[in-house]
Amino acid sequence: MKGYPVNPFGPAISEYTEMLLDLDFKPPYLPSLIYAFVMVFVLFLLVVFYLTIGIATQIWSLLWDAAVDSFQNVQQANSLIESFSHGVASGIFVLIALPFLTIMMPAILVGGIVNALRTI
Repeated sequence: MKGYPVNPFGPAISEYTEMLLDLDFKPPYLPSLIYAFVMVFVLFLLVVFYLTIGIATQIWSLLWDAAVDSFQNVQQANSLIESFSHGVASGIFVLIALPFLTIMMPAILVGGIVNALRTI
């Protein structure tokens, strides 16, 4: 399994929940309410992004690695039947992985655009 780098640009979800729980409501209440609303909104966005993009990325990488492994087995197979079965398996893995790639595609495009603009 490949090692994925840690995101150095933002705190973890647990840190956001600790910041929200440590919030004390003292007069005037409006700044505390605004801060609590923003923290709940950020926490909600992090959970939504993790449940969609994070899990889809993990599932896609697992299925893609299985498809690549099965395709390598096609090239190393001894008989035609064995290579055919590995070929069908790799095709099925790719077809199952495609919906997860479509979930990840907006994040991949935005990341590519940001990286391209950062190098300018």
